[in-house]
Amino acid sequence: MAEKKTANSTTTATPGGRPVRWVSFVGAGPGDPELLTVRALELIKGADVVVTEHASHEALVRAVRGLGDPVVDEETGEITEVEGAPIFLDGGFGDDEQPLTAAARGKVVVKAAKSGNRVVRLMVGDPFTFGTGPEEAQACVKAGIGFDIVPGISSVTSVASMQVFPCRIANIVTSLWSPPLRRASTGRRTTTVTPSSCSPRSAASMKCRRR
Repeated sequence: MAEKKTANSTTTATPGGRPVRWVSFVGAGPGDPELLTVRALELIKGADVVVTEHASHEALVRAVRGLGDPVVDEETGEITEVEGAPIFLDGGFGDDEQPLTAAARGKVVVKAAKSGNRVVRLMVGDPFTFGTGPEEAQACVKAGIGFDIVPGISSVTSVASMQVFPCRIANIVTSLWSPPLRRASTGRRTTTVTPSSCSPRSAASMKCRRR
């Protein structure tokens, strides 16, 4: 088996060229499948395991891969997954439906990668903007697992753009201030990530600030 070296680590490749012990951190953008990057679509379609972050991610993956929902036996309650579906792992919440810590999320990703499957870690917006992508990537490095980053459209700019509100206008708005994010933790079905304050009226007076 050949070895593939990256800036992050050394991983092993199969004769067909597919690396093992590898994770792709993929930005899911604002949640619309049509706004995924071409690379993100390729990786999602080829993934054996998808580690989700948000409750909507499983539906997004099914839409991208043209998959139906799992079949539930009404009598036994047994769930049968449709053919061609990847293994879905929840990397956002635990069994108690409480948000996982960055360390716990890293463990989920590392464990999935050690199986040798093609792992996609799907993350809200951009993996390295506001999320726990850096901490999870660091966990991969410590475990000797290679990874790559596929940027996604961050909510910092996408929300404003989709509302046809520019983040910058020459000689009018020359800098951007991103308000702190507030994460609701009331359960996986209702969890949202939203700016603590954001309005078109205040945008014109935004000041540049590092979070």
